[in-house]
Amino acid sequence: MTGAATTRRAACYLSIPIGGEAERAAQRDAVLGSAAAQASRVVGTFEDVVASEGGLAARTGLLELIASIGRGEVDVVIVERAERIATDTLLRCLVLHELHAAGIAVFTAAGDDIAPPPAEGEARTMRAMLTAANTFAQLPAVDALRRFRPPTGLARAHAEIQRLRAAGTSLTMLARKLNAMGLVDADGAPWTRLSVLAAARALPPVPGGD
Repeated sequence: MTGAATTRRAACYLSIPIGGEAERAAQRDAVLGSAAAQASRVVGTFEDVVASEGGLAARTGLLELIASIGRGEVDVVIVERAERIATDTLLRCLVLHELHAAGIAVFTAAGDDIAPPPAEGEARTMRAMLTAANTFAQLPAVDALRRFRPPTGLARAHAEIQRLRAAGTSLTMLARKLNAMGLVDADGAPWTRLSVLAAARALPPVPGGD
């Protein structure tokens, strides 16, 4: 039962060129194989057929994935490689920034953790672009993304506290589960029985609970 409770929910994302049926099959096999290797449960596969880099608005599959994350349905995203998210460096880094800020892990089919940004060279590029743009809010692509912005890691932790309290999970076990998910409390520290209790008291009562 413990293994089932901690199994991560994975969403797979495919980015396919027009007429690329063979490419679709190859990407799907790669990401599904990676999910199986990571013992993650696939809860959805999202895809976009792209002729060229069309910006975030053109990637309806990616926006649907972000919306699913916003509903708390996903813990990890798997793509064949980082460039499948977007070939444009800035857009890719911004998407990764938003996902990581929400506590969502992003992996390639090879099992590599994609950090935002994926490489030091891109880190310098992103910082320079963001400085020139003077905050995310001025970028239309990010405005579109933030309409579907996932909850913060703390919001995810609060949702788990509510869910597991309703299931009768003890405070100590709750803290262990939250820490196993890589979530931290409002102070950025690992969860303890006392911090879970404090958070639980501040949340709305669980129907049928104490």
